[in-house]
Amino acid sequence: MKAWQYFWVLFSLALTFPGLAQETDDRASQRWDQQYQQLLKTNRGLQDRIDRGETSRDEVIAWLKWRSERSAESQSAGQSKSQEPADKKRSGSDETISFQHGKVERNYLLHLPDDLPPNAPLVFLLHGYHGKAKSVSRMGMNRLADQHRFAVCYPQGAGDDRKGTPHWNARLKISRVDDIGFLSELAKHLQQTHKLNPDRTFVCGVSNGGYMSYTLVAERPDVFKAAASMIGTMSGETWRKRESIKPVPIMQISGLADRVVPIDGSMSESGGWGGAPHQDEIIEFWKGLNQTKTEEVIKISDRTTGYRYAGADNGHEVWYYTVEGLGHSVPGKRQHGISSIELVWEFFSRY
Repeated sequence: MKAWQYFWVLFSLALTFPGLAQETDDRASQRWDQQYQQLLKTNRGLQDRIDRGETSRDEVIAWLKWRSERSAESQSAGQSKSQEPADKKRSGSDETISFQHGKVERNYLLHLPDDLPPNAPLVFLLHGYHGKAKSVSRMGMNRLADQHRFAVCYPQGAGDDRKGTPHWNARLKISRVDDIGFLSELAKHLQQTHKLNPDRTFVCGVSNGGYMSYTLVAERPDVFKAAASMIGTMSGETWRKRESIKPVPIMQISGLADRVVPIDGSMSESGGWGGAPHQDEIIEFWKGLNQTKTEEVIKISDRTTGYRYAGADNGHEVWYYTVEGLGHSVPGKRQHGISSIELVWEFFSRY
C-alpha cells in the first residue's frame, strides 16, 4: 500500500468516528483498538510496515486520534484541508534539513523544544530498513523532548546497493554508504550549531536503526555516549570486532517471537545482517565490558520482563527487556506494559 493510501485510510476512519475522543478512557481505548485491528485486517501493507519496524501500533492509533480531532475541527469550521499537529509546526520537525557529507547531500529532521537550555542533551532516533525519518518522528520522542528539554534528530537513511532501499550501513555487505561518518559529523554539527552537550549525545533506533546504534557506539564512542536498540541487534561485522569496543551504556528491547531479527542469533549472514550470537550472549558481553556487579529483575507483565545490570565503577548500566510472543514490532504500553520510547529516554537520562 502506498503512503498516500495508508494515510487516506486513517483519515477516512477518523471521519467515521469523530466522537471517539470524547468517550471515557477505557471505552475509547477499546474502540481505538478495534479500529486498529480492523485496519490490520484490511490493509496487509500496514502489517508489513509494522513488522519492518517502520511504524508501530501506538503510532497508528496516534494518527487515528489526530485525524479524528482534526477532521472534527475542519468540519465545524467548514474546512477540508488536512493539517499537521501543532507541536510539529512549532518545532519545525516536519521540515527536511539538508546536510552535506563529503560529496553527498543527506537529510534529517530536527526537533528543538522551545526555550531549550544551553548544553542540553541530543538524542538520535534512527528508522528501520525501508524506513523514513518522518515515521519515527511520530513515535512520541518529541513529546518527551518538550517535557525534559532535550533535542532530537531524525536522520534519513540513504539507498543501499541492491534496490536503493533506505537503510543504515552498520558494516553491512549490501552497502558502501558511510553512515558512521555521516551520523558522527552530523552530531558534531548539531552540537556546535545549537550548543548541545557532546557528553550527553545518545543514539537509539528501530530494527536496522538498532543495528546502527550498536555500530556507532562501538566505533565512535567519542561522539555517541550510550545506545538503545529496539528490536535490532549487533551486525556480524561489529560483533566480530568486539575486542576493540570500549565500555558504554547499552539498552536492548527484544521480542522473543521475532522472526525478522531472531533473538537466538539465527539470522542469515547474507548481506552482513547475521553473525552475532543469541541476544543473551550479546548482553553478557556488554555486562562484562562495563563490569556491572548487580542485577535487578523487573516483572512488568505476564509477557514483559526487564533486566537491569548496574554497580559498575564507571556508572554504566546495561538494560535488557524481553517480551514473550512479540514479533518484529516495537512494544507498547497497553499491550506489553512498557512504552519503548519512554523507557529509552529513562535510560539515557541517567547519563
